[in-house]
Amino acid sequence: EVQPNRVTQIKTQESDGYSAIQVTTGARKATRVSKALAGHFAKAKTEAGEGLWEFRTEELDGLEIGGELKVDRFEAGQKVDVTGTSKGKGFQGGVKRHNFSMQDATHGNSLSHRAPGSIGQCQTPGRVWKGKKMA
Repeated sequence: EVQPNRVTQIKTQESDGYSAIQVTTGARKATRVSKALAGHFAKAKTEAGEGLWEFRTEELDGLEIGGELKVDRFEAGQKVDVTGTSKGKGFQGGVKRHNFSMQDATHGNSLSHRAPGSIGQCQTPGRVWKGKKMA
């Protein structure tokens, strides 16, 4: 279920150097919000939400502070640009990072269940290829 987003701030090229909208969604008790955020929500004449998100956009027409953005704004099959930040996984091994298959769990294998295995040939070429998928 997609909850409607309430516009809390509209940033323009003239005042902020870029055009974007800031939205909030959901509801949160006024006592659970800092005074700075409470003032920000009061200025926008909207109730406190679960967070603030900012989206850059070139089309600011039809948007007003305190208004709602709902799903019916989009049409079925309409293409939208989506940006985001991937969840970092840290330094991972070959099984998770490159979908390498694991070695046997038993039958004489004791310490290399998730090890990548061989990484190349023998004396020829005698090196590891550039770009080789490794941990």
